Amino acid sequence: MAIRYKRGLNSLARRYSDQSTINMVICKYGDHLYSKGDIDLSMEQYIQTVGTIEPSYIIRKFLEAQSINHLTAYLENLHRTPHANSDHTTLLLNCYIRLKDTGDKEWHFDVETALRVCHQAGFIEQALCLAKKSNNHSWSSGILFRYLKIVLEDVKDYKSAMEYLKNLTILEAESVLKNYGRRLLRDTPRELIALLKNMCTYSDTNPVPSSPEDFIHIFIGQRNYLQSFLEFIVKINPDCSNQIYNTLIELYIYELSNPNSQNKAELETKCLNIINNKQDKYDIDHVLMLCQLNNCITGLVALYEKMGK
Repeated sequence: MAIRYKRGLNSLARRYSDQSTINMVICKYGDHLYSKGDIDLSMEQYIQTVGTIEPSYIIRKFLEAQSINHLTAYLENLHRTPHANSDHTTLLLNCYIRLKDTGDKEWHFDVETALRVCHQAGFIEQALCLAKKSNNHSWSSGILFRYLKIVLEDVKDYKSAMEYLKNLTILEAESVLKNYGRRLLRDTPRELIALLKNMCTYSDTNPVPSSPEDFIHIFIGQRNYLQSFLEFIVKINPDCSNQIYNTLIELYIYELSNPNSQNKAELETKCLNIINNKQDKYDIDHVLMLCQLNNCITGLVALYEKMGK
């Protein structure tokens, strides 16, 4: 029977140039071998039909036969063509996981899908390896998000995450920090603040610096770090926004009203320097309200004098 099929294929190849027709006959031959229990030879036939025969037809056969090795072989060949989709990738990776075969491979599939599957299955090392091999680390690709999610939430390697951030574009780093900035501030405050300062500073390599206002929310509950950051911003850019000055004055007034605060004289001087500046870089009504609420007498006096009252 096998010889007859092969002769038929040779005859068909001479009569038809349409590969899809030939592949349909090859698939029928594979079905014949499969029905006879010759799984190995049937797989050889099915692999030849990739791109013509609907993959789900063949996948179902090997799922029903619980022949994971043959299914893996077929899916690997499918991924060497443009016909594999994310569902096929998920299935192939789950085959690898069941076979405990997640070592160093030549990947032929969508890295983002592979990352997701490896991560969900708990193969953290393999997921990180995949992410590092990928050249598409843009936020929109999903790879960047998945990699940082693994590093920060599973591995908790905050220093590696900070090193990774340094190699991203400003826009990508901004997206990351808006999502993970608070966590990084908690665990790597010095490194994060240094990065933020670089991102918000104009230079030849950074002609469009980040807006410091976008990062204020990162410092919730971390007033000292926020004060240091905003003082730096005011120093390098005295013409920064009212929001920066309003927030900085609010920090000074809060500390001045705190009985446990130290260096009150220094804080008062810094606060009054901003209030008494001829260029009103803050919202006077807002600062007046803050002084009244916190009983900041020196601030109230300075504001009333400035307002001519």
